[in-house]
Amino acid sequence: SSARLGSPLQVRATLAGVPDATLALDVLPAAPSVIAPFAPTGTASDTQIFAGEDVGYTYAVTDVYGNDVEFPIIVTVNNPSAVVLDDGLSGTGLIIGLTRSSATAYQITARIPGAGVVRSFGMTVDPASGDRFVTLIPSVATMATGDSVVLAAVVRDLYGNVLSGASVSFSVDT
Repeated sequence: SSARLGSPLQVRATLAGVPDATLALDVLPAAPSVIAPFAPTGTASDTQIFAGEDVGYTYAVTDVYGNDVEFPIIVTVNNPSAVVLDDGLSGTGLIIGLTRSSATAYQITARIPGAGVVRSFGMTVDPASGDRFVTLIPSVATMATGDSVVLAAVVRDLYGNVLSGASVSFSVDT
């Protein structure tokens, strides 16, 4: 017979002519073996954000039978500017400081220490919306009358991420 996790399991032994023997056993979860779900929440739920946005996430740690297990997990991000805010037990966490855009997704990984259990999801960070900055780069520092100068312009967001494909026009003040 089984009982719900956390409720006592009543065991009774009977023999004719002898008083029954009873025992209450606490049902505890098995060792942690599953992190599920482990997924982003809110605006990050589509696994794509703009630089500077925070990434919330949820998770649950269970045993092989699906029972919740209070066991700490460790969450890491392969982005050096990111900071993970998570107590490892609450089922929710927050990642701040994802300011560097990347064409390849950053990996956000949760693991159960000592159990070999790992879950992860990717997060693509696009350049931030809002303020833009243009840097003008001439091919030479000085020029003589009649010389040509090649100009390039680099457009960046407030975190310094390059925005490719930005349409920049040039004009000369006389």
